[in-house]
Amino acid sequence: MEVRLALPFPESLRLPAGSGQIEIHYTALSFTAPEHVRFHVKLDGHDADWRDAGDRRVASFYELPPGDYVFHVRAANNDGVWNDTGASLAFTVQPYFWQTTWFRAAVVLLFIGGSGGVVWAASRSRHRRELAELERTRVQQGELAHLSRVTMLGELSGSLAHELNQPLTSILSNAQAAIRFLARDGADLDEVRDILKDIVDEDHRAGEIIRRLRALLKKGDVQRHPLAINDVVLEVLKLVRSDLGNQSVTTHTALAPDLPMVSGDRVQLQQVLLNLVINASDAMRSNAADDRQIVVRTELGDGNGVRVSVSDGGCGMASETLARVFEPFFSTKNHGLGLGLSVCHTIVSAHGGTLRAANNPDRGATFTVTLPLSGEEER
Repeated sequence: MEVRLALPFPESLRLPAGSGQIEIHYTALSFTAPEHVRFHVKLDGHDADWRDAGDRRVASFYELPPGDYVFHVRAANNDGVWNDTGASLAFTVQPYFWQTTWFRAAVVLLFIGGSGGVVWAASRSRHRRELAELERTRVQQGELAHLSRVTMLGELSGSLAHELNQPLTSILSNAQAAIRFLARDGADLDEVRDILKDIVDEDHRAGEIIRRLRALLKKGDVQRHPLAINDVVLEVLKLVRSDLGNQSVTTHTALAPDLPMVSGDRVQLQQVLLNLVINASDAMRSNAADDRQIVVRTELGDGNGVRVSVSDGGCGMASETLARVFEPFFSTKNHGLGLGLSVCHTIVSAHGGTLRAANNPDRGATFTVTLPLSGEEER
């Protein structure tokens, strides 16, 4: 565009937005040889230095961005003497509204706000995915623990059947004896009462065995409660009593009295101890029948915790076996799946405890479970 102004210029020359072409005309007087007058021009904000315009008397600028500018021009006469003072013209190219600082700031704020919303939405979505993944992992671990437990009880089915058969046989024998006593003339009612009491006791014993089996076979959510660890140990030893007896394994217990309660799921902790006791028994298969002994010990840990250890008198483990003993699908047994100790390690870790294995100084190995105290005990 072309702007023609008459002197004097206004204080602030403001060109409208979108001024695509700007031409500034200038001249200098010379009465002797005007055709020999030469010019230098410079536009502050656009040119870094003076530009030689020759004898041209117009300067053109295209697509100047919005901003403040000062146009300078100086001339030299036919003798080559320059007028360093020259002349200048200040002007401003106005911006479109979308080129203004406030508009750009608003866009930046809108972008930041939008980005923040996107980041928040993405973070929330990622959090949901992580929670879903944790829930899937928890369910899978529960399924694996249940599978391992059922497999282990399947291996003990013969001994468990024998354990259950004992009270049932006693109940039958006592009931038959009671019938015979009652069939006699002048039956001794006191003796019948004793027989009936034995029947009730054996019934309770059978019911307790079934209750333990149902609890171990049940698949459900983990339920943590304050537990007396000595009771958990004794319940496990009752379950494997027949199996250990069939293998000529003797169990010794060293249970510390008055231990504080631990927080845990009774069934899962029984599964851990059951697995450790069975493994200890298997480790002594090559021992002589009178040299198969397991020691189960409970004691207060060094810190805030209770420690349970299961020691055997076998041949111990090689260093490479110790390093991998809790890895999934790693087993030293020909018939093993390699899941038992891995599942045990996962269960104990989920309880906030530790499960460690070490060789004994003389012979055999010891597996040690350390469990944190329940919240009530810590208070």
